[in-house]
Formats: sequence, C-alpha cells, structure tokens
Amino acid sequence: MNEAETRAEYIDPKLKQAGWGEVEGSKILREFRITEGRIQAGGVRTKPEIADYVLVYNNQKVAVIEAKKDELEATEGVEQAKAYAEKLHIQYTYSTNGKEIYQICMKTGSEGIVDEFPSPEELISQINAKSSEWKQKFDEVPYEDMSGTKKPRYYQEIAVDKTLDAIEVSKVSEIPVDYKGVMGVPITFFDKYNPKQFEILGITDRDPKSKYRTKFYSRDDSPKYNDLNRRAAIKVNNSLVPTYARLLIIGWQTVLFF
Repeated sequence: MNEAETRAEYIDPKLKQAGWGEVEGSKILREFRITEGRIQAGGVRTKPEIADYVLVYNNQKVAVIEAKKDELEATEGVEQAKAYAEKLHIQYTYSTNGKEIYQICMKTGSEGIVDEFPSPEELISQINAKSSEWKQKFDEVPYEDMSGTKKPRYYQEIAVDKTLDAIEVSKVSEIPVDYKGVMGVPITFFDKYNPKQFEILGITDRDPKSKYRTKFYSRDDSPKYNDLNRRAAIKVNNSLVPTYARLLIIGWQTVLFF
C-alpha cells in the first residue's frame, strides 16, 4: 500500500473518529505548504516544504502529522515531523504509518506510541493549560488573508500568535539582533531597516480589522481609554498607559531557526 492509500485507508478514518473535521471549529489542512522553497542563483527554487497534515482548531494550528506508507515504521517520519513543527512553532507533532501513531511534544520532549489521535478539545486543552484568557481569545480571531488571495507566511503567523508576548524596545540603537521573538520598535526603525536582517510584520495600530488587535479598551480599563484604542498600550505600575505606535519586527535568524 502506497502513502496515498495509507492516508485514505487508515489515517483519514482515524482523524475523523477523533473528531477532526467533524467537531465545530476543527479542520484538516492536507498537503500544507510551509515554504515555497528557497530561491537560488538563476531564480531556481529548492523543493518546497509540505506537511502531509496540519490540524487546526479555532483558527489555531495545533498539530502536524507526517504520513508514511504502512510498510514502513511509524517512526520513519519523526525527523520531518519535528522539523515542520519547529518551523511552524507547533507544540504537538505526529509520525504515523496508519497502523501506529507516534506522538512528540516539542515543548517537553516526551514522545512515544499512542493509541489514537487526541480530539480537538483534548489537544487544545493540553496546549492552553497555562495560557491566559486573552491568549485563548486572541487565538480564536481568524487571520486576515485578503479573501483568500494572500496567505500569511508561516513566520508571520507565528509572530501574530506571539504578539501578546512581544517585547518593547524604546530605542532603535537598543534592538537586540539575537532576540528570538517579536519586538515592538520605534517608527524611526525605518531609517535603518535592513531587509536581510529583520522582517517587518505590522504596526501596533488599533484598527478593528487588524489581526494584531487584542481588545477594545473602555473607561473601566483607564480614564484614557480612547488613547489606548488609538495607540499601543503598556502597563506601568499596574496602570495602562498609551505609548507611541510601534513597528512589530522579527529577526531573520528567528525566522529560520525558531
């Protein structure tokens, strides 16, 4: 049985039995293209990176599955599964031959054979066990993809997922080149912007349509709630105060080796 037949005969039914594509808010992305392939000299691209399955729940990518034909060991795809999960910054990843399922938790390093795929609720519960209420709400906001005409790059999605944890850098001269995460930097960063070093992801605007928006502030949050809604907000001495708009950037080293 080849890989395509293994997916149809074994893997797809097991995913359906676990509720993937059946439970509201869950879906299965098949042949998910992670990268288009690096452009080499002469404009030729290397082979694109494609995950066999990416599981999504409430707009959050929660697992990667690497499939192999049933004649191979279930662990045959572990290296690829880990590489794709690391690149997509996904906590759980699986390698399977349809008969056995090998699960890896990228966060704890635990791995081994499991009896079945977890349900969407079970998996998101494990992932969000220590997440804040706002992080969970933010995950449920769909990405803006221009009506399907322009999909965000994988590292842009990572950055959106991590916007709540972005660090504030008040001076361009203090931007760390080796920080592995999203940074909010002054607008004057444009003067020194090097596209080979950093990727600009967006700005901390408060446009209701912006994917970077986390909430609307009210008078209960601060007397200056209108200012908070127009600009970025930071907490100083347990009080919310507006700050200057910040560009959201991420280093290329982070993009490649997140």
